[in-house]
Amino acid sequence: HVSGSWGSTVLVNPGAMTYQVQIGADQLSDIALGMQLTGLRWRLATQTTSDYPSVPHTWDNYDIILAEAANDISGFSPTFADNMVNPTLVRSGALEMEAGAFVAEGNPRPWGPWISFDTPYTYQGGDLVITYRHDGSGYVPGASHWYLNAVASGSEWVAQYAMFDYNAVEADYTQTAFAITQFSAVMPSVIPEPATVTLLGLGLAGVTLKLRRRNRS
Repeated sequence: HVSGSWGSTVLVNPGAMTYQVQIGADQLSDIALGMQLTGLRWRLATQTTSDYPSVPHTWDNYDIILAEAANDISGFSPTFADNMVNPTLVRSGALEMEAGAFVAEGNPRPWGPWISFDTPYTYQGGDLVITYRHDGSGYVPGASHWYLNAVASGSEWVAQYAMFDYNAVEADYTQTAFAITQFSAVMPSVIPEPATVTLLGLGLAGVTLKLRRRNRS
């Protein structure tokens, strides 16, 4: 798997956050139409030198919403709702993180724990919009001890976020790094075992299915 050279803290921030990213359809070509996404996970950046977290901690509310895109990436709106068509709340409620859940060894680092969806999301084709809302864990590690592996911004994806606001309606900032994300996915009528799909966002080397491994640089 390709390792990004950037780091991002937004998804595991100690303060509340609303974060939204739109991934271009050309970066999702190995996700078949109708495939169900059932969970996701991230990994640490190589500049993170200690396992994360050092102690267990919890977000009381950690929501993930998947949706079809309402606009082209060039038309991405600062209003979160305006970017989504048929949004699906795939997980909600508390998210608990065990001590050492993310291991700071190897390049790239090994994948962290799966965050399973309460409701599978059926991919409808086209761009995919992912919205995260969390109320912060309050856990603040040392410098560089919480960066997730990420890639820099470009034309294949666009992202934005609102600081310290779990219920934000509009973004305050644009995001310059997208955390590399791996989805678990299944085609109900074709694939009996879950596959994994890796989204590298910008500079995306592609997506990877366990059943048909494909590496791009």
